[in-house]
Amino acid sequence: MAINIKFLNSLIFSLTIITIIFSHLNYLIKADANALSKRSFEQNSNNQINFLSPSEQFKRTYYLDNVKCKAKQKLKILQGNDDGWAEANIRALYKTITKLGHQSIISSPTENKSGTGKLSRDWKKLSKEGQYGSIKKGSEGTGSDLSDDRIWYVNAFPVDGIRFGLDHLSPKIYGSNPDMVITGPNVGKNIGLMTHFSGTFNAARYATKLGIPSISISVDENNRHSYKELRSGDASYIYANATIRLLNALLNPQNEHDLSGGEENIDFCSRILPYNCTLNVNLQEAGQEKNCKAAEDYKFVLTSLYGLDFDFGFSEYCDSIRLKGEFEILGRKTGCWATISVVNSEHKFKFNANTQRSDYNNVLKKLKNLLSCP
Repeated sequence: MAINIKFLNSLIFSLTIITIIFSHLNYLIKADANALSKRSFEQNSNNQINFLSPSEQFKRTYYLDNVKCKAKQKLKILQGNDDGWAEANIRALYKTITKLGHQSIISSPTENKSGTGKLSRDWKKLSKEGQYGSIKKGSEGTGSDLSDDRIWYVNAFPVDGIRFGLDHLSPKIYGSNPDMVITGPNVGKNIGLMTHFSGTFNAARYATKLGIPSISISVDENNRHSYKELRSGDASYIYANATIRLLNALLNPQNEHDLSGGEENIDFCSRILPYNCTLNVNLQEAGQEKNCKAAEDYKFVLTSLYGLDFDFGFSEYCDSIRLKGEFEILGRKTGCWATISVVNSEHKFKFNANTQRSDYNNVLKKLKNLLSCP
């Protein structure tokens, strides 16, 4: 196969520029994050934000090692995104989760904050109306939906939405940490290098670093619309139910577990996901005129974030020891596809063969009855 040297050089140059930009942004973000890491937030009955002392922060831990096993327990979920709290996709997933008898809390930005990565700041009063006219100008920096006190906005970045949810909402509403954090479904795919700048992915990754199993869901479409426009058959519900299929498989590796809130036992003694791992999930666009007409149409494929041709040592996945890249699967014109990449928070940009091999094999064992061959 002939190699286009001009194209290859152009690609290398582009990647170099992107790396330089990312390194600069990363420096600024770390400086901001270090300042914020010295503080944590609590909200009192007067809706005033108080800073926690270092000793109080030390008492807080999100690691799930000491959680006692509870059979027949319903999931407690914290949701976030970078598209905004009033976006249709996140509300459709919220409705689907709660309709199945499980609990969920939304803690998301007041407006679209796509592409803000891991930026973080203190929340502040709104200087303009919130997304789709959902919040009045001048409103406090955090607040809930008038019709549902488990749906909250945070006038800051996606990471701050999850931070506020973990520091304040989950302890207040659940009396504990959430069992899982789910961000999205994001309007627009997040694959490869795009994940570095994705607010949806980095919000999930923030929770992962605190020991909470987290999943970032993205969709290869650009249909932004308000939750007030949701109708039966909306693609947002297809994405929501596809997400439920993934949760089913994670909770019961033997088959797709029924999340209806019935008498089935959910084993909380085992980790839902490996430590430090975020699942980066991307779905092809759905709709009655698309290949993906229902959640059941999706074929989930285990993929590599950067499309690296690497020996993962698989023995049971489609008779292959290598993974295809996300972009290759999502770009298919026939069939209905969804990709699942396992991203270790400690080795996101630096590839660590042993860690990646272990993480992928652990996830493969849980999802083998959900996965299809690419």
